[in-house]
Amino acid sequence: DSVTEVETKSAPSDQTSLLKEKSSPITFDTLLNKIGLGWFHWKLWLLFGLLAIADGSESMVISFIVPIFKDEYKPSFDLASVLGTAIYSGYLVGSMISGFCSDSYGRRKPLVYSTFLMVLFCLASAFPPSLIAFIVLRSIFGVVDGFFSPIPYTYLAEVTPSKHRGRFMTLLGMPYIFG
Repeated sequence: DSVTEVETKSAPSDQTSLLKEKSSPITFDTLLNKIGLGWFHWKLWLLFGLLAIADGSESMVISFIVPIFKDEYKPSFDLASVLGTAIYSGYLVGSMISGFCSDSYGRRKPLVYSTFLMVLFCLASAFPPSLIAFIVLRSIFGVVDGFFSPIPYTYLAEVTPSKHRGRFMTLLGMPYIFG
């Protein structure tokens, strides 16, 4: 008796299997597609777009600063190479730890803190006491910027309906170019 009782409890009835076949599984993407695209997505894109414009302008400001600093400080090394290496090495380090922190603490906190730190190090590097201080500040900015950069894409991809996701990811890359 106990064997037949277990078998009947674990075996699905014909009605249950028919229901499972007719209805598709409810996934997060299914829900996002059902909700659709709304003002929330556009506001989020606008916020991230403004941050991307600032990020793009900060990343490209080096090309304008290097000739001025070469005349002012007359360094014995190739300033453009040292700055480029320092900043983009920082990008590498920052982007490597970004995913871990975003997965551990959520997307919002790392996004807010990294935005604050980007502003702080941009302001600090605008008034450097020396050339070495400028290189160090821009290196730290590179780490923070590398940390920041993947988060808006991940955040927006997680809340955008799948049928609009590709367009939104492409649109999010455009403000950086304008910066």
